[in-house]
Order: sequence, then C-alpha cells, then structure tokens
Amino acid sequence: MRTRMTGAERRQWVDKLLEEYAAVAWAYLVAECDTVEQAEDAFVYAFILANERLAEAHVEPSEDWMMEILREAVREAPSDSDWRDQLVDADAQVAEVKEAVAQGESLRVPQALIQRSVQMMRANIARDEAMRHHRGPLWSKVGAVLAVVVGVAGVGYGVSDKWARHFQNRPPVSAKADATEKAVAHLGGDLPVSAVAVYKLNASTHLDVNHLAVNGNALYQGTLVLSADSWPRIEVSQQPFSTKGVTLGENVNATYTFELVPPLQASGKESDDSWEISNWHIEVMGNWIVGVISWSDGGSSDTNVQQIYALSTKSGKYSLVDTLAPQHGVENRFEVAVGDGKIVVQPGLDDGSGAPLGLPIQIYTLKGDDPTHAWTEDNQIPASFGLMQTPVVTKQGIIFQGIAGKTQTSSDNVDTWYELTWDGTMNHYDGPPVDGQAHWAVVGSSGTAWWVETTPDASDSHQGYQVSMAQLSEDKSNGSPTKSLEQPVLQLAVDDGNLIWLQQGTDKDEDTLVVAQVE
Repeated sequence: MRTRMTGAERRQWVDKLLEEYAAVAWAYLVAECDTVEQAEDAFVYAFILANERLAEAHVEPSEDWMMEILREAVREAPSDSDWRDQLVDADAQVAEVKEAVAQGESLRVPQALIQRSVQMMRANIARDEAMRHHRGPLWSKVGAVLAVVVGVAGVGYGVSDKWARHFQNRPPVSAKADATEKAVAHLGGDLPVSAVAVYKLNASTHLDVNHLAVNGNALYQGTLVLSADSWPRIEVSQQPFSTKGVTLGENVNATYTFELVPPLQASGKESDDSWEISNWHIEVMGNWIVGVISWSDGGSSDTNVQQIYALSTKSGKYSLVDTLAPQHGVENRFEVAVGDGKIVVQPGLDDGSGAPLGLPIQIYTLKGDDPTHAWTEDNQIPASFGLMQTPVVTKQGIIFQGIAGKTQTSSDNVDTWYELTWDGTMNHYDGPPVDGQAHWAVVGSSGTAWWVETTPDASDSHQGYQVSMAQLSEDKSNGSPTKSLEQPVLQLAVDDGNLIWLQQGTDKDEDTLVVAQVE
C-alpha cells in the first residue's frame, strides 16, 4: 500500500493549506514570537512542515493538527538568535499587531509572505522528488527535508541565515577544527588545491555557493530577485580575485541583469497553472554568462521545463537561447552542462521502465557578441548507452556520474563513473564509494580528474561537512589515496576546475569564502 503522497498530490495541498490555515497561523505566530521577522520565518517553516507531514502520513488536516505544528515551529526558533537586533522597530511593530489582535481586529496575512511560503513549499517538493530520483532511499541517511529546502531554496526565496543553519541535520563523522585559528590561515589537510581567492562575509550576507561561478581571475555571484509586479530576474556581480581577505561585494567591477520569462508566457499559451523556479545556476564562458533555469508547473502534473539564457558581458544584452520542454513520446528528461566554451544538452525519454532512452548529445557554442544570434550547434555525439547523470564538461570530453537507471558498482561497493571523449570514446572509472553522500567531478589544472565528496561533520562543533577527494582511476588498485580538508565547511561547490567553499568563522571572525584551484 502506498504510504507517501506523490509530488503532484503534495503540490495540490500547497494552496489548500494556506487558504485554510494562513490567517490562524499568522495570528498565533505574531502573538507568540518576539519580532515580525521571527513570525514570518516560523510561518514559512510551519507550512513546509505541514506539507511534509501530509506527504508522510496522509492525515486529514484539522485546526488542532495545524496548531500542534505551529507550536513546534515556535519551539524550534534558534535559541542563540537575538531577533531584536534583526529588526530596529521590532518591539513597536509586534506590540501594534498584538494590540490589534487583542481588540478583535482581523489580521491580514502579508501577500509577500503567502508568495514566499508557496515558493518554498513547491521548491521543497521539487527538490525532494529530485533527491529521491537520483539517490533513492540512501538519501534518507543524509538529512531531513528541511536541510534540502535550505540547500536549494533558502537563499533564493528568503529564509534567514540563522534559521537556515538551524534547519540543517548534521549527523556525526570526525573532523579536526581549531576554533582559535583564522578561517583560512592555511588550508590544512592534504587536498591538491591552492587558494586563489579569499573573501570575508558580513554577518548580514546570505550566500549560496551554488550560485557562484569562476572565470579567469574573477568571481561571479548570482542573485535571484523575485517581484510581485514583474518577471523574476537574475543579477550577477563580478569582482576580481583577492587573497587579502576583502569583504565579498566590496570591490565589484561590473554588474549584469537578465529577466526570466516563464515558459507559458514564452510560448504564448494561456493556462491557470503558475510556474515556479525550482532550481537555477549560472556559468561563465569567455565573454558570456550562461543561466540555466528549471521551472516546475505548479499544477497537478510533474512537468518541468529548462531554459538557457546567454548574456554578453561586452554589450550587457541577453537572450533566451533555448527552451527544453517535454514532448510526449519524444523526450521528457534533459541533462545540461556548461564548460570549456561549450554547452552540452542531452535529451532523454523516460517511459517508466526505469532506464530512460538516451538521445544524441548536442554540443553548442556561443559565437559573436549578439545573444539573439549567438546560439550555434557545433556537433552531436550518439548516446545509445542511455542518459548521462550529472555531467561535467572538460577539455577532454564529458565526465558523468553513471547512467540513469543503469547503476553499476564494483565488488567493493565503488561507483562506476564515465568519461565520453569528444570523438565518442567511452572510458570507465572507479569513482567514490556508494554511500549516499553528495559527489562532484572536477578536472585540475594538470589534467587530472578527481571525485569530490562531502560527509557530515561530527566533531564537537558539528559545523557543516568534511571534504575529501581522490583521483578517478580506470583501475582502483592503481588509484590514489583519499585526501581530506582539515577544517569542515558549511557549503561546497565545484566550478571550472575550482572548489568553492564557505567556512564558519570563530566568535571574533567573519565567515570566509574560499576559491581554491585544483592542481
């Protein structure tokens, strides 16, 4: 018997929960919380939790059931957060609202808060589905649903950093961390990397390293901006590398902006379904910033559309250059990767058999300076083997973490990864252990290919994740030993042959962002 709702069923409950309980929840949280900001964060938290509880147990929602969730949301407020410092007029605002409630006045839930809650619930559902699809039941060992929400949508949709850290589930391993050291006095450990940039972060900075990109000697930071009266847009700031510990955002050389056109408006169709951004990232190649945006339809289906935007850093002009939309019986899965001056797109057809059909891999480039005419197909590579998983573009070809629906492991429980060269040759590699952890592929400046892994830290501080890496080898017996970063990190990303990580500072130090080139 099925015990968990599908993604489509969970999405149907998003609006229902808010329609039924938003007013009750807002009145209760305003009365219980110290500031408006705390009440807003608890509101979002409570509805994410409510949607997840429905999915797990198929319960019949009631006011008593919702009130128990609201009480839990209030109890879960971080004890070390000084909420009054977050909002200058907190006391006055809360007192005014509480007085209005006491006098029986109706309390209107801010529309922006409703929209934020909708976005966060739907982003959580989309990511939850993606994680179950890619990792299977092993994912349940890594973290609870709220850790997923923070990883994907917390920064983009506005959950405060203090709540984001509180949401994370950090089960135990062992890592060395000296809280008295500067965050990056030295890298520590034996990772084959060298720091090329170090930035300090202000306490108010909310950063997701998955929205950063590296090109040449500069760091690019993307920010998703949502507005009630205009289309979403991504703003990108560019700043030069520095190893002197300057503050992130203090020395910006240039800024760029491109608007995102929802799929239905782009195709001219009319529909009552709304579209939400479920995932996005930017990449930089030469004089181009490439944005890859994933949309979910927010309706009863599980339709997902990906868009690719190109912005010329010379002219500042941008254009939507490709839309990857499902076509019934033709294609309904897409893998996209950007690197080494190329944009790789592989469509696939998932017929429910478990092993999607892989269609030819399309290789594109961007030529000239006019984004409306830059998109150029360069080549195609047959892909009879199937659909790539998590591809990364390198100078030699494409490295990917297995084939969808065709899991292959060695006798010692090591994953098989692949490299498809530009001439169509397929190479097999012994990859990381099959342990349910997050993995990346990266090729260093020497041309050596590595796998990278994060595992939850279990030192006394329980701060984030331990980073380890080892060479990808065609023969495990000839592979290199695993190397580790001495200090744990809060976040990690891989881009253009670099590791990007965020380290937590000591009581007297700011958090630190490090860009390190792999050798």
